[in-house]
Amino acid sequence: MQLWRTRFHIGSGNALHVTGVVEYKRGVFQGDSLSPLLFCISLLPISVALRKTRGYSVGPPGDRKYSITHLLYMDDLKLYSADEDHLQAALNIVAEYTRDVGMSFGLDKCAVVHLARGKCSDTGDDVELVDGSVLRQLDAGELYRYLGMEEHRMHAVSEVRATLQSEYVRRLRKIWSSELSGKNKVSATNMLAVPVLLYSFGVLKWARKDLRDLDIK
Repeated sequence: MQLWRTRFHIGSGNALHVTGVVEYKRGVFQGDSLSPLLFCISLLPISVALRKTRGYSVGPPGDRKYSITHLLYMDDLKLYSADEDHLQAALNIVAEYTRDVGMSFGLDKCAVVHLARGKCSDTGDDVELVDGSVLRQLDAGELYRYLGMEEHRMHAVSEVRATLQSEYVRRLRKIWSSELSGKNKVSATNMLAVPVLLYSFGVLKWARKDLRDLDIK
């Protein structure tokens, strides 16, 4: 990276101003394919640290030998804890790490869900971080979005399916009402509309009737 160089071209009226050589001391160019890889590598330590927390035991009653501590995809993080004290400990780990690397919580996109015997509980409290900021408890019936899927204690299947169907039909109508050639309309459908549904097939159950109805539309 230290060998990378660039120049900036600035247009002003009919004149073009070219800067001297700008050296990159650190980091990568915006849009470089190396950027997301380095970002994921930089977050590996936080994942390793969270794996050492207690997490939440899962499995059949009496045989809960597996534990899940967190889900992390790029910068989307979901924590699992057996109780509020362990959740606080996990959040402190995240807060300490993000502070050290210069990141911060998007508090407007964060919330806490308390579950008791598989059902949402309103007896839990908001969670205060070490810096004094607060993660609010998700309201009853309120949904949150993780990796594009609306959830509460589990996937909000009906709501997500309806949203995907609406978006799929919207894109189809926009493509097929355009002035593209027939061949390009098919290509645009495969590239822009079909992936809306494909993304969900691994996490949502679709009835054949639902898919046939969409095909007819």
